[in-house]
Amino acid sequence: MKKIIIRSVIFLIPFFLISLNYLRYEISGGDLNRLGKISIEKEYRINLNRYKNSLFYNLNDSCEKKIDILIIGDSFSQREQTGFLDSLADKSKYKIGKIQNLPNKNQLQTIIEYANGDFFDSIKIKYVLVQRVERYFDKNIATDTNAIFSFKQYINSSKIKKVKEYQVQSFIEFKNLISDIIKFFKYTILYLFDDNAFSSPVYKFELTRKLFSTQANQLLVFHHDIENITTNNFNLKKVNSHLNLLAQKLKAKNITLIVLPATDKYDIYSKYIMNNKHPENLFFDFFGKLEKNYLYIDSKKILSAEIQKGVLDIYFADDTHWSPIGSKIIANEVIKTIEKHESDKTIKIKYEH
Repeated sequence: MKKIIIRSVIFLIPFFLISLNYLRYEISGGDLNRLGKISIEKEYRINLNRYKNSLFYNLNDSCEKKIDILIIGDSFSQREQTGFLDSLADKSKYKIGKIQNLPNKNQLQTIIEYANGDFFDSIKIKYVLVQRVERYFDKNIATDTNAIFSFKQYINSSKIKKVKEYQVQSFIEFKNLISDIIKFFKYTILYLFDDNAFSSPVYKFELTRKLFSTQANQLLVFHHDIENITTNNFNLKKVNSHLNLLAQKLKAKNITLIVLPATDKYDIYSKYIMNNKHPENLFFDFFGKLEKNYLYIDSKKILSAEIQKGVLDIYFADDTHWSPIGSKIIANEVIKTIEKHESDKTIKIKYEH
């Protein structure tokens, strides 16, 4: 019996030491902090977040029939209090709406189907803003430009809610804790030898200058930022062609299309990485040169200019998304783009008369 106890203690000592090491893991709440098990001080987010309760309409729950700007996008658009949508609603005179629970995850296909149907006849809209993160932008190709999605289908689909299967929560939490302890120990060691600890979904780089208000001078990026780097513009030409088609369909309904690719965190910060061995992303070089029949917002150009001025925390240090600082900058650019468009229209009307 004594031998069994001794062996058990010897067996448990390594796990005890690993668990003790886990106490060093500071959880700030960002997706990269969580996925890469990389400590970020808790106070970081508390100091950055400035929650507001701006007024915008979720069309799934609202009976609003008149919207100035309709937003359709990915997680950059769905983040409410720290996203650019909240900043846009807070700073502008426009009535903002957004679409959730898309019938498919392809924003371009979805909005083309809406344009082909009676959706824009049922809800009066001035501008449609399509937002898509850079790393998945070239995959946002319409598969059927003639498909139709009616307003009635939209109302019915928005009422569908997924029911999660019941799980024993305490067991799930314990299982996740064990997984976190093991990953934190493994990644902590392996990050010493490799940018993404050989298997982590998060890359960690040292920076040549201070870009975030965190203690560590490092850059964390999602692995798809690097694995999906744009190396050719074939798909981008096709996406742009479909966007031009959508702009034409919307123009026939007196609606103006705005396209906002959200630059990847790696792309915008890559030139500040110390001894960077990964390739440059040429997405905005390719896409910016294509002929467009819609309003285009170059988020990389806008945000890069602010970084060069010394503005910190354009993106969250612990997350793949813009911080409230970056969100505000993008929201201001959306407003400026619309105001310029309105001004140009007014000048054109006066000139024609």
